[in-house]
Amino acid sequence: MNESSYETLLPQILNISDEAIKQPNLPIATFIQEASDLTEWVREDIDELSTAGIDASIVETLLIQTKALIHAQSICVTQQLSTDQKYQQYQVERAQAETLRDELTTAFRFAFSDHPDLLKQKKSKRGRGSIAALVQDLYQLSILGKDQDHQEELSAIGFNLQQLDLAATSSQLLSQLHATVTQQKSQKTNNRKIRNKAYTLLKTTVEQVRAAGKYVFRNHPSRLRGYKSAHWARK
Repeated sequence: MNESSYETLLPQILNISDEAIKQPNLPIATFIQEASDLTEWVREDIDELSTAGIDASIVETLLIQTKALIHAQSICVTQQLSTDQKYQQYQVERAQAETLRDELTTAFRFAFSDHPDLLKQKKSKRGRGSIAALVQDLYQLSILGKDQDHQEELSAIGFNLQQLDLAATSSQLLSQLHATVTQQKSQKTNNRKIRNKAYTLLKTTVEQVRAAGKYVFRNHPSRLRGYKSAHWARK
């Protein structure tokens, strides 16, 4: 039901300009609950509110906009969890890759001490701390070590040649993980923007109804309280 409301309103949500976005100034879950509570107050007071220009259709509008925001928020939460998990995997793999690169570099310097220019030729031209440099270094070290002319020198110092395959695999996996994390971060930003637009749509309706309710029930405290934010009343 929430997803259906979201899909129905998505064109309207996306049509809101970035400049018109109202940034949430309270927890989304709190705002959703207040919008739901307001809907019930409006349902009871619709006859009185109609005298201030509020049409009975506003109840359905509040319902569908609230459901759309609930779904937009759920997308953000799900995306955040997925991004966090993939980023943690990426961080672990990167740390292991850095350790592997350092181990291979140390072993190669010792094994190829008679021709040190080998490592200089294979050294990445990119920034030492960049992910691109790490990926390239691992790949280049793997290629260098697998050269038939160098395997005897590596074996002579007790180097485990399987480390060369591990370096190639790590280079590929790290590159893929980095691309995935980058893509997910971009998607997370886009999802949050859509969520904020859905919030803006509902916030606009809520403000319209609250303004009318405060006017209509200005002399009726028991009903007036339903048109005020409980969150901000506690501040």
